[in-house]
Amino acid sequence: MRVKKIRTKFLLPVFGVLIFAFVVGMFGMKNAITSLVDSQLQTTQQLSERSLVSNTAAKVQDINGNIDRMGRKALEQAAILSQTPGVIDAYRLAHSGNLNDESDDSGQQARVQLREMFKPVIAGFKKETGLAELKLHFHLPTGRSLVRLWRDGWQTKRNGQKIDISDDLTGFRKTVLEINSGSHKPISGIEVGRGGFAIRGLVPIEDSGSHLGSAEVLLPFNALLKISKTAPTQNYSVYMNADLLPIATKLQDAKKYPVLGSKYVLCASTDSSLVSRLVDINRLNAGVGSLHSELVDNYYVTVFPIKDFSGKQAGLMVMTEDVSETLTSLASIKSTGLASLESIEQKSIFAALFLLVLIGVIVLVVTNFITKPLSQAVGVTEAIALGDLSQRLDIEREDEMGVLSASLNAMCDSLADKAKLAKVIAGGDLTPEVHLASEKDEFGKALQEMVAGLGSLVSEVNGASSQIVSGSMQVSDVSQALSQGATEQAASLQEITSSMTEIASQTRQNADNATVANQLSGAAIKSADEGNTNMDAMVEAMKKINEAGQDISKIIKVIDEIAFQTNLLALNAAVEAARAGQHGKGFAVVAEEVRTLAARSAKAASETAELIEGSVSKADNGSKIAERTSGSLQEIMQGISKMDALISEITTAANEQAEGISQVNEGLNQIDQVTQQNTASAEEGAAAAEELSSQAEHMRAMLARFKVAGNPTAQASNAPSAAEEMPQIGWGD
Repeated sequence: MRVKKIRTKFLLPVFGVLIFAFVVGMFGMKNAITSLVDSQLQTTQQLSERSLVSNTAAKVQDINGNIDRMGRKALEQAAILSQTPGVIDAYRLAHSGNLNDESDDSGQQARVQLREMFKPVIAGFKKETGLAELKLHFHLPTGRSLVRLWRDGWQTKRNGQKIDISDDLTGFRKTVLEINSGSHKPISGIEVGRGGFAIRGLVPIEDSGSHLGSAEVLLPFNALLKISKTAPTQNYSVYMNADLLPIATKLQDAKKYPVLGSKYVLCASTDSSLVSRLVDINRLNAGVGSLHSELVDNYYVTVFPIKDFSGKQAGLMVMTEDVSETLTSLASIKSTGLASLESIEQKSIFAALFLLVLIGVIVLVVTNFITKPLSQAVGVTEAIALGDLSQRLDIEREDEMGVLSASLNAMCDSLADKAKLAKVIAGGDLTPEVHLASEKDEFGKALQEMVAGLGSLVSEVNGASSQIVSGSMQVSDVSQALSQGATEQAASLQEITSSMTEIASQTRQNADNATVANQLSGAAIKSADEGNTNMDAMVEAMKKINEAGQDISKIIKVIDEIAFQTNLLALNAAVEAARAGQHGKGFAVVAEEVRTLAARSAKAASETAELIEGSVSKADNGSKIAERTSGSLQEIMQGISKMDALISEITTAANEQAEGISQVNEGLNQIDQVTQQNTASAEEGAAAAEELSSQAEHMRAMLARFKVAGNPTAQASNAPSAAEEMPQIGWGD
């Protein structure tokens, strides 16, 4: 915001200097105190952070040490228990059977033997230690479980049923595979099983240098959390890598063991609600490679990796420390320093305000004598700026303020005269003479130029309006003529279009008829082709009949020859019967009958041969006739094919002619549309020309009220006529 008043311009620098000095002093003092408070707070905070970091590092080292110690303890227990008398005997019994058979009887007997053997040991362990169970597990060298001694009479569950078998561990127990292969060295550390993390100790079982299997003691991971929590402000949680869930099947209940970011599973915690509020996927990821600590709300959260027996990261441990008391102490120190700083600031502000008020009163008295006349002059100039030229200053002084008052009054008088002259010009009278107040009167010179320019402009516009009237009338006439011609052209085009439409319809009908003829011709060709095919088949059948008749004729000749031979035999038999005398009479009768039958057979064969020869002759004649008929059908089909080709060409030509006429018809329709548009455009042009002429007449009437020097009336009727001086506008005769 711009500062307008002179009084304010005087007061602002003074108050500005005072305020600046006050602000600088307060700022310096506040910085000094704030620096002191911040330094103490920072020192305290650094000490607290160092303490937290060192305690955290020591705690992480202690936890890792506890894991190692628990692993060694499990290893020692497994080594001691595996040396119990009877273990080697049970393994020998198991080896006497099939180690790869989960239901092997020898394995089952060894299992029962180990359970009976360790019953008193487990009972004594529970009594002495107070623990619920001793997790002692014996394995076979093939990677199968021999017996889990903490389960009473069963080994595993299958389809919800408890079964007592040597179940296979090779799919998820790497420690079992490793100790039962290679050098069979003892193994201790963390490994994920069906129940999640467990601290294990595994030792080999040998008999005179022969490897029989392995024994294992499992210590629960929750025991590590309990012994690690040494203060009520501490809480511990364990996250397992989610990719191990196929192994840890008991942790697959997402409600009981929530999965965070599809990467980690919360498998154990001393306060699950707290850790779910403080830990997110980003903090867990930060602790993957190494220890990561940060302050979250009032808790110091530390995340560090958990490594299995092979040194591979299997999960993360989260340690939280409640540091609210430390933060409260730091906040108390800071609030005390801020309270002291606020007290000093208040006192300084009161002193500075008193000084500002005292100096302000003195400056106001001094500046009032100067600024009061200036305020009156400002009021007059503001009235002039708003268009009020009646205001005048009444200041009678001999200093600069008196001279300013007289000059403002003279300016108001001059502006009032110019305003009266402007009213006369606004009334349309451009004849008054404008007088200049001096050679530097720019406003007067501008009025002179305006009057002269407006007079010249009005005269020129008046003449131009007459030319516009004449030109618009010519444009209107030409537009009317063009509209009439376009209308006639459109009527002619419509008649041509109607004729072309009729021709197109007839041509299309001819094309359709040619198409039907083409189809009928094609059908005739097909029928002729089928008749020719059938005739060929009939000729072939006649040939076969002829050949069959000839074959039958040959057979009849053979029968005739047989009858002839039979007749000779019968004759010889009659001769022999006659020679035999009385004894040959019966044979003679038979021979006579045979000769009679042979004669009849010969006669029948002769008649049949004559009939067959007649049939063969007729069949041969029919075959020749069929061949001539087939030739005639071939000639008919060739003629129909030529006719079909000609009809196809006629059809194609008729279709092309119909398409051409259709395109011509479309072109005529487009020409008709363009003609209609030209007609409408010509009519619109005529209407626009008439409107232009009307507006030009109206403009001439408006210009008639101006009075110009040398032509006081400036009437439009005094302008030259269009017929005499205006050039013709149009497209010619």
